[in-house]
Amino acid sequence: MDARDVAILVAEKMGLMATAGLASVLFLPIRNRLLGVQRPRDHLAVFLLGVALSMWGARLGVEWLDVAVDLRLTGVFIAGLLAGPKTGFITAVVAATIYDYRVAPEAAAAAFLGTVFVGTTVGYLSAHRKRAFEGKREIVTAAGLLFLATSFEVIETELFGIGHTHLASLPALAFEVAGNTASVFIFHSVTRVILAREEGAVALVEAKAASQAMSLLALRRRLEPHFLFNALNTVRATIRIDAERARDLVASVADLYRYILHHPEDATVVSEVEHACSYLEIENARLGETLEIEVDVPDDCREIRIPALLLQPIVENAVRHGVGLHENGGVIRIEARRDGEFIELRVIDRGRGERVTSTQKGAGMALATLRESLKHRYGDEATLELEIGEGSTIACIRLPIDGMILGHANAG
Repeated sequence: MDARDVAILVAEKMGLMATAGLASVLFLPIRNRLLGVQRPRDHLAVFLLGVALSMWGARLGVEWLDVAVDLRLTGVFIAGLLAGPKTGFITAVVAATIYDYRVAPEAAAAAFLGTVFVGTTVGYLSAHRKRAFEGKREIVTAAGLLFLATSFEVIETELFGIGHTHLASLPALAFEVAGNTASVFIFHSVTRVILAREEGAVALVEAKAASQAMSLLALRRRLEPHFLFNALNTVRATIRIDAERARDLVASVADLYRYILHHPEDATVVSEVEHACSYLEIENARLGETLEIEVDVPDDCREIRIPALLLQPIVENAVRHGVGLHENGGVIRIEARRDGEFIELRVIDRGRGERVTSTQKGAGMALATLRESLKHRYGDEATLELEIGEGSTIACIRLPIDGMILGHANAG
């Protein structure tokens, strides 16, 4: 067998070792150690993995130049790398003992010192000198430690009089160092790539959720100071002419802000509609009782859960850029319809009288923000369409009905 055949065999067995190690990433305790989670039972899992890989690596050895070129040090190296010096030492002692007395008893104790050196030293460096295993440093560190371990084995062989011709065996020993180094590097590098991709996917989901939360927060911040200021002025003006109506308006303002506090994410359709009506009652008083509010929500739609404050920007847009700009106000109608696995919500505004010129802006931005929020949550399944006709405007929201968000929550 020449060097090329040995290189092919070692590479093949190195791939098997790396694959076995990578499969362990699917095991939660091993994953915890890769992520730095400290739990005693996870150390036990790493110990068992290290011993198993070490024994399997020994069985995959190739005889060449009177030396067994094997990958048993890979398992010990990984145990020390993942779980520190104590677990690395124990793994090394058990693996070396099994190897010397069960796998290769003819070698006496020739593998003991080098194996224990690898497990303990790698464990110490992983706990106190993590930079030694960052990037390309890992190759240099692994190669250096494995070279020293192999040197110790040569010394042990000499001490125990096994009788190898050491100079003739150097190429085989070099193959062993290179094979174990490559196995460790492949294992650690690919596991980091897998975890990085998973963390990236989680970060993307969290970013989308944060974006949606920020959109909702922005809406609430815009609603709170701007709307509260107008509502209080309306109540103050109403007190002088109709105290009972003023009390109703105060109750509507309280209902609005109670709803905001108690519905951070989802709400039932009926809760959303009642919230929108509370808002419209206050706007109606501000505009001089010129709004007519109509609601049509059938029973099969009332308890379906939808994003909280979904209707708020729509009805606000209908008032500020629709009926609120007509001399005689108009009608705002809120409808809900279930269409198979979807629900449609419509806000229709019809103005009365002549339309006055307005310099107000922001409708497009509010609807764009709402569309973006719906896209984050539902993807392409949700739509928001605006139909502008002569004397009326229809805003239609179509959402998928997710079985997980059907509920029987009471109105907020």
